[in-house]
Amino acid sequence: MLTAVADRRPARVVVALAALDRVAPAVHLLRAAGYAVTGSQLTAARLADLPGGSIRLAATNPVVVLTGERP
Repeated sequence: MLTAVADRRPARVVVALAALDRVAPAVHLLRAAGYAVTGSQLTAARLADLPGGSIRLAATNPVVVLTGERP
């Protein structure tokens, strides 16, 4: 899918990936297509009850967001 998008040569491509093993191939593909690539990891947490009325943050799976921009 990412190859098809990059082949259309848009000015910006944004990709969200949950699996870390897909990050490096996506970065390499975008760079090979002429994009400058940046990335960030986004993490969220949900409120979860603890015994005794306390509340904690329960982590959810992080997502890596890559942005490719044409110079």
